[in-house]
Amino acid sequence: MKKILLTATMLVCFTAISKAQQGRVGINTTTPATTLDVVADPTNTSKPDALLVPRLTRAQLTAKDAVYIAAQNGALAFVTTIDGTASTKTANITAVGFYYYDSPSTTWKPLGGGASVDTSIYAGDGVLAGPRTVNQSNNNLTFTTGTGQFIVNGTSNLKGAQYTNIRVEPNANFSVQPGDYMIHYTGSGGTVTLPAAATEQGRELCFYVETATLNTGALGNGGNAQPGYGTCIISNGTIWITKSAL
Repeated sequence: MKKILLTATMLVCFTAISKAQQGRVGINTTTPATTLDVVADPTNTSKPDALLVPRLTRAQLTAKDAVYIAAQNGALAFVTTIDGTASTKTANITAVGFYYYDSPSTTWKPLGGGASVDTSIYAGDGVLAGPRTVNQSNNNLTFTTGTGQFIVNGTSNLKGAQYTNIRVEPNANFSVQPGDYMIHYTGSGGTVTLPAAATEQGRELCFYVETATLNTGALGNGGNAQPGYGTCIISNGTIWITKSAL
Protein backbone atom coordinates (compact mmCIF):
# COMPACT_ATOMS: atom_id res chain seq x y z
CA MET A 1 0.00 0.00 0.00
CA LYS A 2 2.85 2.34 0.84
CA LYS A 3 4.43 1.63 -2.52
CA ILE A 4 1.18 2.52 -4.30
CA LEU A 5 0.88 5.84 -2.43
CA LEU A 6 4.53 6.65 -3.08
CA THR A 7 4.12 5.91 -6.77
CA ALA A 8 1.01 8.13 -7.00
CA THR A 9 2.78 10.95 -5.18
CA MET A 10 5.76 10.70 -7.49
CA LEU A 11 3.50 10.81 -10.55
CA VAL A 12 1.82 13.99 -9.30
CA CYS A 13 5.20 15.55 -8.60
CA PHE A 14 6.55 14.58 -12.01
CA THR A 15 3.45 16.07 -13.66
CA ALA A 16 3.89 19.36 -11.75
CA ILE A 17 7.60 19.43 -12.60
CA SER A 18 6.77 18.78 -16.24
CA LYS A 19 4.33 21.70 -16.35
CA ALA A 20 6.73 23.95 -14.47
CA GLN A 21 9.44 23.11 -16.97
CA GLN A 22 7.08 24.24 -19.69
CA GLY A 23 6.87 27.60 -17.90
CA ARG A 24 3.17 27.23 -17.13
CA VAL A 25 1.24 26.75 -13.91
CA GLY A 26 -2.38 25.63 -13.80
CA ILE A 27 -4.94 25.79 -11.02
CA ASN A 28 -7.92 23.45 -11.47
CA THR A 29 -6.38 22.36 -14.78
CA THR A 30 -3.62 20.03 -15.88
CA THR A 31 -3.23 21.79 -19.21
CA PRO A 32 -2.54 25.47 -18.44
CA ALA A 33 -2.90 27.61 -21.55
CA THR A 34 -0.80 30.50 -20.28
CA THR A 35 1.97 31.19 -17.77
CA LEU A 36 -0.69 31.10 -15.03
CA ASP A 37 -4.07 29.61 -15.87
CA VAL A 38 -6.69 29.74 -13.12
CA VAL A 39 -9.77 27.78 -14.10
CA ALA A 40 -13.07 28.33 -12.32
CA ASP A 41 -15.09 25.51 -10.76
CA PRO A 42 -18.66 26.65 -11.46
CA THR A 43 -20.21 23.34 -10.37
CA ASN A 44 -19.04 23.87 -6.79
CA THR A 45 -21.35 26.60 -5.50
CA SER A 46 -19.81 26.52 -2.03
CA LYS A 47 -16.40 27.68 -3.24
CA PRO A 48 -15.68 31.26 -4.41
CA ASP A 49 -13.82 31.56 -7.71
CA ALA A 50 -11.63 34.65 -8.08
CA LEU A 51 -8.10 35.94 -8.00
CA LEU A 52 -7.06 37.98 -4.97
CA VAL A 53 -4.17 40.40 -5.37
CA PRO A 54 -2.36 42.01 -2.41
CA ARG A 55 -4.61 44.32 -0.43
CA LEU A 56 -3.19 47.34 1.40
CA THR A 57 -4.27 50.74 2.60
CA ARG A 58 -2.82 53.80 0.88
CA ALA A 59 -0.63 54.52 3.90
CA GLN A 60 0.74 50.98 3.83
CA LEU A 61 1.51 51.20 0.12
CA THR A 62 3.10 54.63 0.56
CA ALA A 63 5.38 53.18 3.23
CA LYS A 64 6.72 50.79 0.58
CA ASP A 65 7.65 53.55 -1.90
CA ALA A 66 11.33 52.72 -1.91
CA VAL A 67 10.87 49.09 -3.00
CA TYR A 68 8.86 49.90 -6.12
CA ILE A 69 11.39 50.48 -8.89
CA ALA A 70 11.73 49.47 -12.55
CA ALA A 71 11.56 45.76 -11.74
CA GLN A 72 8.06 46.23 -10.27
CA ASN A 73 6.64 47.86 -13.41
CA GLY A 74 3.09 46.49 -13.86
CA ALA A 75 2.68 45.33 -10.26
CA LEU A 76 -0.98 45.17 -9.24
CA ALA A 77 -2.47 45.99 -5.83
CA PHE A 78 -5.88 46.68 -4.36
CA VAL A 79 -6.13 49.73 -2.09
CA THR A 80 -8.69 49.15 0.64
CA THR A 81 -8.63 52.45 2.50
CA ILE A 82 -7.63 56.02 1.65
CA ASP A 83 -5.58 56.93 4.69
CA GLY A 84 -2.37 58.75 5.49
CA THR A 85 -0.69 61.36 3.32
CA ALA A 86 -0.06 60.48 -0.31
CA SER A 87 3.46 60.62 -1.67
CA THR A 88 4.53 61.42 -5.24
CA LYS A 89 4.20 57.74 -6.12
CA THR A 90 0.75 57.35 -4.54
CA ALA A 91 -0.63 60.78 -5.49
CA ASN A 92 -3.14 59.22 -7.91
CA ILE A 93 -4.61 56.96 -5.23
CA THR A 94 -7.71 58.90 -4.24
CA ALA A 95 -10.34 56.14 -4.06
CA VAL A 96 -10.62 52.49 -3.10
CA GLY A 97 -9.81 50.19 -6.01
CA PHE A 98 -7.19 48.50 -8.18
CA TYR A 99 -3.93 50.27 -9.01
CA TYR A 100 -0.88 49.24 -11.01
CA TYR A 101 2.66 50.54 -10.66
CA ASP A 102 3.87 52.47 -13.72
CA SER A 103 7.66 52.61 -13.56
CA PRO A 104 8.20 55.22 -16.34
CA SER A 105 6.11 57.77 -14.44
CA THR A 106 7.06 56.38 -11.00
CA THR A 107 3.41 56.49 -9.94
CA TRP A 108 0.58 54.11 -9.13
CA LYS A 109 -2.18 54.45 -11.71
CA PRO A 110 -5.85 53.48 -11.36
CA LEU A 111 -7.25 50.36 -12.94
CA GLY A 112 -10.92 49.45 -13.02
CA GLY A 113 -12.47 50.57 -9.71
CA GLY A 114 -9.69 53.01 -8.87
CA ALA A 115 -10.20 56.74 -9.20
CA SER A 116 -9.53 58.11 -12.65
CA VAL A 117 -6.62 60.49 -13.10
CA ASP A 118 -7.92 63.94 -13.98
CA THR A 119 -5.66 65.40 -16.66
CA SER A 120 -8.01 68.25 -17.56
CA ILE A 121 -7.38 71.95 -16.96
CA TYR A 122 -9.59 71.68 -13.90
CA ALA A 123 -6.91 69.66 -12.09
CA GLY A 124 -3.72 71.49 -12.97
CA ASP A 125 -1.67 73.42 -15.48
CA GLY A 126 -0.62 71.93 -18.78
CA VAL A 127 1.10 72.54 -22.10
CA LEU A 128 -0.44 71.88 -25.50
CA ALA A 129 1.50 69.30 -27.48
CA GLY A 130 0.46 71.00 -30.74
CA PRO A 131 -2.20 73.21 -32.39
CA ARG A 132 -5.76 72.51 -31.29
CA THR A 133 -9.08 73.46 -32.90
CA VAL A 134 -12.44 73.73 -31.16
CA ASN A 135 -15.38 73.37 -33.55
CA GLN A 136 -18.29 75.06 -31.80
CA SER A 137 -20.73 73.70 -34.40
CA ASN A 138 -23.09 76.67 -33.88
CA ASN A 139 -23.01 76.21 -30.10
CA ASN A 140 -22.13 78.99 -27.67
CA LEU A 141 -18.89 78.71 -25.71
CA THR A 142 -19.42 80.42 -22.35
CA PHE A 143 -16.89 81.28 -19.66
CA THR A 144 -18.47 82.30 -16.34
CA THR A 145 -15.65 84.11 -14.58
CA GLY A 146 -17.38 85.57 -11.53
CA THR A 147 -14.70 87.64 -9.81
CA GLY A 148 -11.93 85.72 -11.59
CA GLN A 149 -10.06 87.08 -14.59
CA PHE A 150 -9.33 85.67 -18.03
CA ILE A 151 -5.66 86.56 -18.46
CA VAL A 152 -3.61 86.47 -21.66
CA ASN A 153 0.20 86.50 -21.37
CA GLY A 154 0.00 87.77 -17.82
CA THR A 155 -1.12 91.30 -18.71
CA SER A 156 -4.19 91.61 -20.92
CA ASN A 157 -7.20 90.34 -19.03
CA LEU A 158 -10.96 90.23 -19.15
CA LYS A 159 -13.37 89.83 -16.30
CA GLY A 160 -16.95 88.90 -15.63
CA ALA A 161 -19.48 88.51 -18.48
CA GLN A 162 -18.17 91.30 -20.63
CA TYR A 163 -19.28 90.32 -24.10
CA THR A 164 -23.05 90.26 -24.19
CA ASN A 165 -25.78 91.82 -26.28
CA ILE A 166 -25.99 95.61 -26.52
CA ARG A 167 -28.34 96.99 -23.88
CA VAL A 168 -30.45 100.07 -24.59
CA GLU A 169 -30.69 102.44 -21.61
CA PRO A 170 -33.41 105.14 -21.76
CA ASN A 171 -33.12 106.50 -18.21
CA ALA A 172 -31.19 109.71 -17.55
CA ASN A 173 -29.34 108.20 -14.58
CA PHE A 174 -28.68 104.48 -14.30
CA SER A 175 -26.30 101.86 -12.92
CA VAL A 176 -24.14 99.38 -14.79
CA GLN A 177 -25.42 95.80 -14.57
CA PRO A 178 -23.20 92.69 -14.07
CA GLY A 179 -23.66 91.54 -17.67
CA ASP A 180 -23.11 94.90 -19.35
CA TYR A 181 -20.45 95.49 -21.96
CA MET A 182 -21.98 97.79 -24.60
CA ILE A 183 -24.69 100.25 -23.57
CA HIS A 184 -26.66 102.29 -26.09
CA TYR A 185 -27.67 105.41 -24.16
CA THR A 186 -30.90 107.12 -25.28
CA GLY A 187 -31.52 109.12 -22.09
CA SER A 188 -31.93 112.87 -21.79
CA GLY A 189 -28.53 113.47 -20.22
CA GLY A 190 -27.29 112.23 -16.88
CA THR A 191 -24.78 110.12 -15.02
CA VAL A 192 -24.01 106.41 -14.98
CA THR A 193 -23.10 104.76 -11.68
CA LEU A 194 -20.14 102.47 -12.19
CA PRO A 195 -19.28 99.41 -10.08
CA ALA A 196 -16.30 99.74 -7.74
CA ALA A 197 -13.08 99.74 -9.77
CA ALA A 198 -11.30 97.65 -7.15
CA THR A 199 -13.60 94.67 -7.74
CA GLU A 200 -13.71 95.03 -11.54
CA GLN A 201 -10.04 95.12 -12.52
CA GLY A 202 -9.66 94.54 -16.26
CA ARG A 203 -13.36 94.98 -17.03
CA GLU A 204 -14.21 97.11 -20.04
CA LEU A 205 -17.43 99.08 -20.61
CA CYS A 206 -18.44 100.86 -23.81
CA PHE A 207 -21.14 103.49 -24.26
CA TYR A 208 -22.75 104.90 -27.37
CA VAL A 209 -24.59 108.16 -26.69
CA GLU A 210 -27.49 109.06 -28.97
CA THR A 211 -28.86 112.53 -28.15
CA ALA A 212 -27.58 113.84 -24.79
CA THR A 213 -24.27 113.95 -22.90
CA LEU A 214 -23.57 111.07 -20.51
CA ASN A 215 -21.13 111.47 -17.62
CA THR A 216 -19.37 108.16 -16.98
CA GLY A 217 -17.22 109.49 -14.15
CA ALA A 218 -14.10 107.96 -15.72
CA LEU A 219 -10.87 109.95 -15.92
CA GLY A 220 -9.46 111.10 -19.26
CA ASN A 221 -10.91 112.50 -22.47
CA GLY A 222 -14.23 110.84 -23.16
CA GLY A 223 -15.26 110.61 -19.54
CA ASN A 224 -18.20 112.73 -20.66
CA ALA A 225 -19.57 110.94 -23.73
CA GLN A 226 -20.99 113.38 -26.26
CA PRO A 227 -24.08 112.88 -28.47
CA GLY A 228 -23.37 110.92 -31.61
CA TYR A 229 -20.16 109.46 -30.18
CA GLY A 230 -19.07 106.50 -28.14
CA THR A 231 -16.48 105.93 -25.45
CA CYS A 232 -14.93 102.92 -23.76
CA ILE A 233 -13.63 102.86 -20.23
CA ILE A 234 -11.66 100.23 -18.30
CA SER A 235 -10.89 99.53 -14.65
CA ASN A 236 -7.23 99.33 -13.64
CA GLY A 237 -8.17 98.03 -10.21
CA THR A 238 -8.05 101.48 -8.62
CA ILE A 239 -10.05 103.80 -10.88
CA TRP A 240 -12.05 103.76 -14.07
CA ILE A 241 -10.19 105.39 -16.94
CA THR A 242 -11.06 106.07 -20.57
CA LYS A 243 -9.17 103.94 -23.08
CA SER A 244 -8.13 107.10 -24.92
CA ALA A 245 -6.13 108.06 -21.84
CA LEU A 246 -4.15 104.82 -21.74
